[in-house]
Amino acid sequence: KQKTAYEIASCLVGSERCIRDRHNATLTDGSSWAIALLGDACDVASTSKGVAVAAGDGGCVARVGFLHGDADWESVARAAKAYAVGGEPAFDPSKPGRYELRWDRRGDGDLYMLGAPHHAATLAGGAALAGPSGLVGAKGELAWVKGDVWVLEEDLPDVAISYGGDPFRPKDAEAVVAQARRDVARLGASPSAPARPGSYGELYFEGKELGRLARLAVVCGDAGDDTCRDVAVANLERRFSAWLRRGDTVAVDPTWGGVVSRAGYPLKSGVKGATGQPFANYGNALYSDHHFQFGYFAYAAAVLAHFGRGDFVDAWRARLFELVFDFANPPAAYGGGDARFPRHGRHKDWYDGHSWATGLVAYATGKSQESSSESAHAYLAVALLGAATGDARLRDWGRLCFATEVRGAKTYWQMGADSDVYAPAFAANRMAGSVAGTAAIATTWFGSNPEYVHGINLIPVLVGLTDVVVDEAYACDELPVLEAALDRKKPYPPVESSWRGFAYADLALVDPDEAWAKAFTLDEAKFDDGATKANLLHWIASRRAARAGGACALATSNATSLPWNASEVADVSCDGNLACFALGLSGFCCPQKDGYMFGCCPVLKAVPESLA
Repeated sequence: KQKTAYEIASCLVGSERCIRDRHNATLTDGSSWAIALLGDACDVASTSKGVAVAAGDGGCVARVGFLHGDADWESVARAAKAYAVGGEPAFDPSKPGRYELRWDRRGDGDLYMLGAPHHAATLAGGAALAGPSGLVGAKGELAWVKGDVWVLEEDLPDVAISYGGDPFRPKDAEAVVAQARRDVARLGASPSAPARPGSYGELYFEGKELGRLARLAVVCGDAGDDTCRDVAVANLERRFSAWLRRGDTVAVDPTWGGVVSRAGYPLKSGVKGATGQPFANYGNALYSDHHFQFGYFAYAAAVLAHFGRGDFVDAWRARLFELVFDFANPPAAYGGGDARFPRHGRHKDWYDGHSWATGLVAYATGKSQESSSESAHAYLAVALLGAATGDARLRDWGRLCFATEVRGAKTYWQMGADSDVYAPAFAANRMAGSVAGTAAIATTWFGSNPEYVHGINLIPVLVGLTDVVVDEAYACDELPVLEAALDRKKPYPPVESSWRGFAYADLALVDPDEAWAKAFTLDEAKFDDGATKANLLHWIASRRAARAGGACALATSNATSLPWNASEVADVSCDGNLACFALGLSGFCCPQKDGYMFGCCPVLKAVPESLA
């Protein structure tokens, strides 16, 4: 008898006959699928090309469930009769650490859905865990969750702009003050020029510059130098005011409801500042990266309010809060906010447990996000701004967004020794450079060096963020990867000074004394454009004051055997490497047919012999 593509048996899954006889569809690849037909007017048939389901006047719902083993049949059967056609998050400001996922259920009986690891860790009521599903998704092993309403709860961290821990060691405080004075004088005397409209990354780098000046004010204040603090605050206010007075940077878009870069508008639009480049400012006009970029502006505003510049916040309130509410508009239940913008956070995905950075752009792997720490920083900034301006509800809304973002980072970006979300071979990278809807990769949009992958998920460095996002145990796990990078020898390129600073910030969680010594070897003029040497010393001094660190348990990593050459890259196609795909490249990339390795590939490029 000729074997057809499918062997079909249909029935109403859940009946005693179906559970007993285990009717299912078997594909030619050997996988088994249960088919449930809900309704009185259903018909299913096998065809030469697949399965045909038809509905009569009474309506029909066809449900298909994957059967990975014999034990799966009953769990799929119990889930077959009820299903969700949508859902939405819900919030109660009287319980700021809680949020709910409310599903729009159809069908009969209890609703069974699949939950990811962060759901299992925070489920606090309403629904209940109903056993493992045996299924593995992009976020690891999935569990059955029973119920129409999932109540999820986070412990909300305290937030503060100024350092409130144990006093710095006297000599540490002196060193921090001395370096802060130099950095404030250097940046105040010859500040970086304001980015011209439409220049590469204009909003992002302007925001990082404001964040750098703001953190210098905090560093000076924490170190007890009021004069240094006042000069830094004045520098920050002057630059921020100049940016706010410009009329060529951002505009309110009524179509999608948001604040967008004017540079992304067409040249013929007549919009001041338009460049005709839709991906200007990393696609800000297409709603990508708003929380990364505007989060720095929110932090700068919070610092000014904290240091008594309430008049600045009042004078610019409308423009400032447009930036904040664009990416972190509170739910209607919290009151306030801006009705022109999406509620409960533009980038937040309350089911996936973190934000997505991509906006109105389609990629093969779905939406994605690179820097989990910058995302967390954005929501921390909202909480700090609420605290600094006396808005308790905005503070608590920011704290909830911050807490969920931190959990997302710890669960789906960080891959410590005890993490089982990803396969061991991938987890050996210890950090995902980017997490997408259907993929996680150990590379970034701008390169694949380990210092990039780890560093982009550490910036910006500050007390109250870095110590919340990264704990000592994880720092111990990723240390071998960073040490392997820092110890690279020719022909591979050394780690640039700007990225060494972030590696030493991470080291401070494990061995703050060694980090302190290494930090003094760095050139103050060669830090990342959003960082300063004073800020790094301040962070390490806080770890020394807290007596952080200690000997890490023996950690193992295959960092030195990661694919540093073309022969070890699993997928040579451009489509198989997200950073290459995003650049519009096709064919062979890693390497090309002539053996050349593009910079978007997950490898380190050797230094040419002529430069070695």
